[in-house]
Amino acid sequence: MRISRKQLLLPLISALSKDGGASTPKKIYEAVADELGLTHEQRKRQTKADRNGQTHNAFERDVRWTRQTATRKGLIASPERGVWSLTDLGHDKLHNASEGLVVTVFETPYGQALWTKLETAVGHFEDNAIDLLFTSPPYPGALKQYANGDLDEESWVSFMMDMISGFAPKMRDTGSMMLNVAETYVPGLPIKQEHLTKLRMRLVTETRFRVLDTLYWHNTSRLASPFRWVAQQRIRLKPSVEPVLWISENPYAKANNRNVLQKYKKPPSETYHMGGVRPGGHRMSSTGFSRDNGGSIASVLFSAGGSAGPKYYREALKKEGLPQHPAIMPEALAQHCIKLATDPGDLVVDPMAGSLATARACETLSRDWICLDSSLSYLAGARHKFPERRENSSLLEAMLP
Repeated sequence: MRISRKQLLLPLISALSKDGGASTPKKIYEAVADELGLTHEQRKRQTKADRNGQTHNAFERDVRWTRQTATRKGLIASPERGVWSLTDLGHDKLHNASEGLVVTVFETPYGQALWTKLETAVGHFEDNAIDLLFTSPPYPGALKQYANGDLDEESWVSFMMDMISGFAPKMRDTGSMMLNVAETYVPGLPIKQEHLTKLRMRLVTETRFRVLDTLYWHNTSRLASPFRWVAQQRIRLKPSVEPVLWISENPYAKANNRNVLQKYKKPPSETYHMGGVRPGGHRMSSTGFSRDNGGSIASVLFSAGGSAGPKYYREALKKEGLPQHPAIMPEALAQHCIKLATDPGDLVVDPMAGSLATARACETLSRDWICLDSSLSYLAGARHKFPERRENSSLLEAMLP
């Protein structure tokens, strides 16, 4: 699949913004490719040989041409050789929300998508209103869009603590939070960062939040990464599991594992004779396994492949020249967690909603939802997943290219 230069413009600007507003071409090539979800083959595809018999990296050439277009439009400058930088006009092009701004991008009968900064949005929620806060926050090194601080693990932990503390009074007494958090490596080293450990320790020592459980998303389509340690040097394993930290101030927060029963591997009638003493010493009734409870109790491991989103969504992004979110959470994971911790009619909030997988899951499950993101571009693209939406036409007409 060939990526058009129109599709490259916003990812190019976004990559520069996330790297502090200026970066080298080599770093930008990788960042743009990651944001677009390109395969290794797409990144390394060569052009046909020119009249001198030389070939060139087709993707990098297209990025350079897109950068020239952005320079002519006043979006990107080159303050020195080998450096690309974002202009003030380029920053505006990203449509990142400013402080104090809260704008409804679209609504459905179940919820609304808000363009706003996380810090601004917290103050607009009523106390004791949210049943579940479910989100997939950025990992350390990808915070620039949400928090204008350093990108190390300490800043990540502080950012998460601020979010959790800010939303704490907005949660119902029976409410809880589920955080799909990724493990990451220390830059340049084959060792893991300790941001998740530090977050849990600060929750215990500084708040009333406790860990109810830890679920694990097994991403069946996860690529081998970091490429250097897993695929090149072969000294680490493929990181195909991501934790979902389930926390609450109430040890008995709303939950029902009957809502997420799994299909029986065998019909209950076939397990009639499975009684007796088990390997662990427990004595089980011979009829204990014969009762049909509608399914077996789910484990903490949930398997679902990653997704680039439905075809109509990707085609809509291409048509409007909008960037695809670089880390789309599978809707199946959101549905699983929402069913476990809420009932129909409950309010679910995602403060870093990105591609709006949480909102789509809520629509399917008849839950009310409020989802927000600081990137208008991501919300504008994700609106195509909601056929019954009532959208802010004047806002979208003004921002679409």
